[in-house]
Amino acid sequence: MKLNKVILYIFILFLLILGFIVEGIDVRSDTVILLFSCSLALLINYMKSYRPELHKPAIITGSLLVVVFAVIILGQESSLSHLLFLFPITIITLGYGLYGGVMLYFLSIIILLLNSRWHQIPYAQFQIDSLVLGLSSLGLIFISVQLYQLTDKNEEWLEKLHIKINEMSLLREITTSMQTASDISKLDKIVLTTLTAGYGLGFNRAVVFLVDGDEIIGQNAIGPSTRAEAYRIWGKVVTSQPTLHDVIEFHVDSDLKLLDTVKDVKLSLRDDRSNPIVRCCRDKSPLLIRGADPQDFGEDLGKLNFENYALVPMIAKNIVVGVLLVDNRFNEKPITDDDLDTLITFAGQSALAFENIRLYDRIRKLAITDELTGIYNHRFYKETIHELMINRKPFSLMVIDVDDFKQFNENYGHATGDRVLAEVGKILKKAAGASGSAFRYGGDEFTIILQNTDRKESLEVAKSIQSSIRDIAFDVVSSTLTLSIGIAQYPKDAVTEAELFVTADRKLKNAKDSGKNTVAWEVV
Repeated sequence: MKLNKVILYIFILFLLILGFIVEGIDVRSDTVILLFSCSLALLINYMKSYRPELHKPAIITGSLLVVVFAVIILGQESSLSHLLFLFPITIITLGYGLYGGVMLYFLSIIILLLNSRWHQIPYAQFQIDSLVLGLSSLGLIFISVQLYQLTDKNEEWLEKLHIKINEMSLLREITTSMQTASDISKLDKIVLTTLTAGYGLGFNRAVVFLVDGDEIIGQNAIGPSTRAEAYRIWGKVVTSQPTLHDVIEFHVDSDLKLLDTVKDVKLSLRDDRSNPIVRCCRDKSPLLIRGADPQDFGEDLGKLNFENYALVPMIAKNIVVGVLLVDNRFNEKPITDDDLDTLITFAGQSALAFENIRLYDRIRKLAITDELTGIYNHRFYKETIHELMINRKPFSLMVIDVDDFKQFNENYGHATGDRVLAEVGKILKKAAGASGSAFRYGGDEFTIILQNTDRKESLEVAKSIQSSIRDIAFDVVSSTLTLSIGIAQYPKDAVTEAELFVTADRKLKNAKDSGKNTVAWEVV
């Protein structure tokens, strides 16, 4: 750094000596010009501090005034006076580009013309001065413009680099959040929030479709359904100023019309080949569409008016897991190729996250599901009972046994018996409904847990099960099946899992002793 300063000072000294050799020194004229320049410099510095918006125009105006003043003072004494105009021409070219430089050149010619007449300089000399200044300005303007373009291009690349760095940082943060998601609903929210939040990728609307066999199913969506709703939501977000983490972790007001429409969408990978979503999925390639017919998406999605949009497949291990659909319908910001590149990267990360969730759910389902009947197994029965009792949630427990099933197996064989047990499992699962769960306790014994049901309600469910089960064996053999059921309630009948099961099992035994195909629910 010190060596550079020394070189700079030597260069300035060299220019001063060269100027003295060529021009000489006029103490009076040079001192007046120096004082005038210092005064303007102080004024411009004031502008920089107190009126920054006038700083650049003040520099250009000040430099031109200094040159005009110098030319007037020097008159015919300096053979280089016309070249002084290169100084303001350079500054305005750097500040305002080619047109600024050209305009100031012609202004300089006018000033030189007036000066030549004022000092009675020959017209031929004025022409020479104009030509020399013009050629010098042309070269200077060319260099300045090239420098300006290079600087502008560098700034553009720096801006793009800054955007990419922010996007990579965002994707790293979001990838971490997606890896910690334990269920698909939480993952949906992370993906959709990242696509639409201002702190994320900032699209107006986003939809997630997942592939299930030969179908593409509308999984989830986020975004307003009208422009008015969009501005209402954006205004609320601006006022509250949540971070991306806040939006992911907590509920943020959103329009549910888009979600309600998307949830009804089911597309066939075999039949709907003209649909852009199906095409994106089948071809495994992104689509950036402008000015499309919204009805290309079909009757349901066509109502949402997707005209300018991007579709990107979520691919994991060369398998399409789903499709992301985004658009900017309300702020009408064009989706660029750079946006599409970022979306493709994000879709890849999302695909891995969705595939991991699916694998996790599949493994967990295998761990808690009885292979033969398709209902929950004894292990998950224990976990469910434990959780309900910890949270002190009331429920009814049914213990169910197929009457004389040992004899049924001896008569028709175990293969037929297994087919019948599978049908029993389906009926019990349907009877348990959304508020209950059916389990295979072991062999031909089953259990059902019904939350928030009293004895009367549990008895009605039990009788409906017996009615449904009576004739299921007719599909395979000419025989009927009956069930005996015992019912106990938590916490009325018992407060521990073991006591509750013993109570329900004792009632089951009473039901069998009373003639089978009955329900025992009274406290004994």
